[in-house]
Amino acid sequence: MRLRALLPFGVLVLLQACGQGRSDDIRDKVLAAPEKGLCALDSLNGKDFGGGAVDVRAGEALTFVGWAADSNKKPPSTVTVVLQNDKTGVAVEGKLGAARADVAQSLNAPELANSGFTASAQPALGGGSYSVVLLLKGSSRDERCDTRRTVNVR
Repeated sequence: MRLRALLPFGVLVLLQACGQGRSDDIRDKVLAAPEKGLCALDSLNGKDFGGGAVDVRAGEALTFVGWAADSNKKPPSTVTVVLQNDKTGVAVEGKLGAARADVAQSLNAPELANSGFTASAQPALGGGSYSVVLLLKGSSRDERCDTRRTVNVR
């Protein structure tokens, strides 16, 4: 697959009403962004990712909760949760600003006191396993963070 020239982050990840972006744009954006960001995905629909995966039903509304920072330990200006497998990719815009004093203390970065996010949508996902990656608009560049989490759609 040929990578297209990058457009500004908010333009490239075109989100439809259901929270699903164009698969090629999402895949290109994930591949192009360096894996430098810092992040954690804490839960999906209130279920802890303790074992690395959460099961959901097809058609179920999804609410992700976590935190994100760029490689400079600064809060990103945007965060997008990307679910992808070998067939498709779905993007869900996150809302930043949730209090995360634990992150600020752990990383010794007071700027991250409000680095938490939530991202909610009811995307059209087919059955299968999806890896979860965050795309961040960082202080100096776009970055990605592999959450090392999986969503299994049944």
